[in-house]
Amino acid sequence: MVTASSRQAFIGVLVALLATFSRADTKECWGFAFTNDNKPPPGYEHDHDCVSVDEPSDPHTWNDNQFCAPKGIGLQWSNSGPIKGMKCTQIKEDAEPGEHTWFDNFICIDRDAQWDFEWSMTGPIENKGYRCVGWNEPADPHAWSDNYLCARPHRPTGTTTQQLPLKGGTTTSSQPAVGRMEFHMDGWSKYCTATLVAPRIALTAAHCVGYKSTAIGTYGTVDFGASGKRTVVQARPFGSNTGKSDVALVVLDKACSKKITPVPIGTAVPSDGTEISIFGFGCASESTTCVRAGGNTKQVVTATIGESAVLCPGDSGGPVLVAGKIVGVNSARWWLEQGDVFGNPTTASIKYAMEVLPKDFPCASSHGCADGTSWCNLGVGQCMPAGQCLELKRQGDDACLPPKVKCLCPDHASTCTDKSVKCASLCPPRKILTPKD
Repeated sequence: MVTASSRQAFIGVLVALLATFSRADTKECWGFAFTNDNKPPPGYEHDHDCVSVDEPSDPHTWNDNQFCAPKGIGLQWSNSGPIKGMKCTQIKEDAEPGEHTWFDNFICIDRDAQWDFEWSMTGPIENKGYRCVGWNEPADPHAWSDNYLCARPHRPTGTTTQQLPLKGGTTTSSQPAVGRMEFHMDGWSKYCTATLVAPRIALTAAHCVGYKSTAIGTYGTVDFGASGKRTVVQARPFGSNTGKSDVALVVLDKACSKKITPVPIGTAVPSDGTEISIFGFGCASESTTCVRAGGNTKQVVTATIGESAVLCPGDSGGPVLVAGKIVGVNSARWWLEQGDVFGNPTTASIKYAMEVLPKDFPCASSHGCADGTSWCNLGVGQCMPAGQCLELKRQGDDACLPPKVKCLCPDHASTCTDKSVKCASLCPPRKILTPKD
């Protein structure tokens, strides 16, 4: 339970963290960064958007600076006034000469983006829930050393909550359907929480899969502890930003153990003030920074919709439960007393996808493929038309072929083993796969 005293202590720690992140040398914070070398900082290449911060009329190398922000907020830079229909913040330095035209430069984000920006020419903004990133061009002599763009989450009015560790939570072995997800794609990795909602489908946050739908492949694992680990073979996100649409389904390579009962999804998001149970594999201590990967221990905490501030990295994707049903997905944490942000998994589109997705993966872990299809490993294992399997497997691994199918190798470069119903070496590109007469 989040008590008043624990909340005061928690807020005190967060204020201390804000002070730590408000030093004059700060150029990265809260997923935002400013650089002077015309490229994003390491780790920002895949799940962040970056824009060039330029002013053509200023001769002091304002042509190699970039500002980066988390994907999904519509980040744009303008040196010709605010962009119509967007939420824009003026970037300026009053000490700049008029001919450098620093009076019509703006950083803009989508009007409904869940961030508020404020510009400061006198150092970082303190004690308002902001975190600040220094904007400094060393080659410009006009007092840019104390300029900061400050950001804080924008609290939506009248509805839901959500994001990341269960600070103040307790270790739990309940809810075995809640697992630790490790997701890999395009050279980056994320550590989140996922919940089994069907034998081969788990629910998580869209930002945990990079907001990207995936083709069949190998994208990491969901570890259910003693009940086993499953490979993620496909992801289907339903949103492109933190908040109520920050929900995704991931398909597993095979059904989970019957020891795990999938958790049902509720029919509606509860109102503010409802008592909830939040699960996740994030950090458990209040001193953990906001960039740490998720932990290995499952935590649970009792909190209240609209007031909780208990999430941490690694809890993303974890379930919010009321009466044993999932009514939210951990998405993001608002700062200080402003509560958490949860995705809404109760929509009709998600329920429809849960019905359709398994039909794309009719084959379970056994090799009981129908005639005319074959079992292809491809790193994940699935039934495919024999010809398609052969086409995809020219590079190497074995495929399990049904008894009525054999390899024909016209150039006699390789043969197939009939007894084991496996190809010791799959046919080269010119060879074909045909049914026996």
